[in-house]
Amino acid sequence: MADFQNINIERLNKIEEAEKHVLINKSFMVVILGMLVLGGFAAYMGFYLGTLIGAITIFFLLITLVCFKKEWMGIDTLTIVYPGLLYAMFMALCYVTGGIRSSMAVWYITTIVSSFIYGGKRKGLFWSFFGVLSFMVFYIAELNGHVFENGIPEQYRLAFDGVTFMGILLYLALGLSTYEKWTVKSRERLQDMNDEILCQNEELTQQKEEITAQNTHLAESQHALQELNDEVSSKNEEIVTQNNQLEKTQQILYSSLNYGRRLQKKLFDFDAELRRDFNSHFVFQRPRNIVSGDFYWYEKIGDFKIVVVTDCTGHGVPSAFLTILAQSALKNLITSQQILNTSQILKELDTYIIENFKGDFDEGMDMGILMVNEKENVFAYSGAKTPLYRMQNGELQVIKGDINPVGGSHYKNKTYTTHLHSIEKGDIFYLSTDGYQDQFGGAENKKYLRKQFRDFLVKIHEKPLDEQKELLGSEIDSWKKNHSQTDDMLVLGLKV
Repeated sequence: MADFQNINIERLNKIEEAEKHVLINKSFMVVILGMLVLGGFAAYMGFYLGTLIGAITIFFLLITLVCFKKEWMGIDTLTIVYPGLLYAMFMALCYVTGGIRSSMAVWYITTIVSSFIYGGKRKGLFWSFFGVLSFMVFYIAELNGHVFENGIPEQYRLAFDGVTFMGILLYLALGLSTYEKWTVKSRERLQDMNDEILCQNEELTQQKEEITAQNTHLAESQHALQELNDEVSSKNEEIVTQNNQLEKTQQILYSSLNYGRRLQKKLFDFDAELRRDFNSHFVFQRPRNIVSGDFYWYEKIGDFKIVVVTDCTGHGVPSAFLTILAQSALKNLITSQQILNTSQILKELDTYIIENFKGDFDEGMDMGILMVNEKENVFAYSGAKTPLYRMQNGELQVIKGDINPVGGSHYKNKTYTTHLHSIEKGDIFYLSTDGYQDQFGGAENKKYLRKQFRDFLVKIHEKPLDEQKELLGSEIDSWKKNHSQTDDMLVLGLKV
């Protein structure tokens, strides 16, 4: 606000200075015009003073043209120079027209009036005092016997004095009229400035009220934000506590699952037995979760080597429980009861699962049972939704399983078939659950599918079985890439 007022005052001062400059120029031109008229009158009357007045007037006119240009002289300097020029001009005229008795002495009033109007009280008093002092000099000189001659002839003095007095009256009339107009304009400008300041004050007051309202709203918002932050902090603390509890629960759960995985490995680890009873073998197994629903089982009874590969429905913990149940049933049927008919084993296992769950749990499993008798060079196979692949002399043979799973009470009139075939030394058998071929991946995110799995087995069958296991891993990794694993995977390879 203070800056705005200062700008307006500065602007008003500049306007007044410019107007003063114009008025001083006009006033001096009026004086010079008067002197020209006076000089012309004197010249017309034929006395030498006309020439003197004209010369003085022309001299001061030249000074006006040089010194009164706005760009060359500021208003402060001009209010000193202008009265000084008037003073010098009128004192010179008084000196040649009778000194203190000269009618030109009256014109000194213009010096005093101009200094008061344009320069202010201080400069007006200065030139008033200086004028009185100058006329005292004239008076003292006359008292000491000095005579100031009047260059105007006797017969023209009255007329000359009349013109002089009329000129000074006209100057005063014009000067006072001009000063009054200037004063009125200054007051109007000052009033306009005051109105503008009042308007600005009202706008500032309104802005202040708006800012106050905004500050109040901001304070309320900050208070609400603080309450929200406090609530968020409280929620964060609760979340941290819950996360800590979840981490502990997760650690316990993972601990339990890892322990379950170790138990599964212990229950379904037949690596030493397979190494003992077969030329070579591999077991490629990847659980989808920590524990698996896919498992293999092995038992040798006399000359019969029985290999079972099972895919329990689902994956994770529920399937892992089914593996324990299936393993127990197989051990009872094959090891204890010594049932050596592969299709009968599937049938007995199917009945056992359905009866034990009494229809409340309608789940089951896919299973393939391979029974090899190398003494008689034959093998028997029965599959529940699980095929057997035999690689013989570079050719892949597919022995299909039945369409019925083991378990699942909604399947009616289930039958299982026993396939009997001869074997040759070097034959390779592959048993696999469907997790490998059902894996999504590739450029179009599709399943790997059974045909591609068979083609890959043909491609790698000449490799040692340990190397085949590594190739199966790198192949499915290349196919899967960043996709998640779809199901548990189990592929078993045996060479007789």
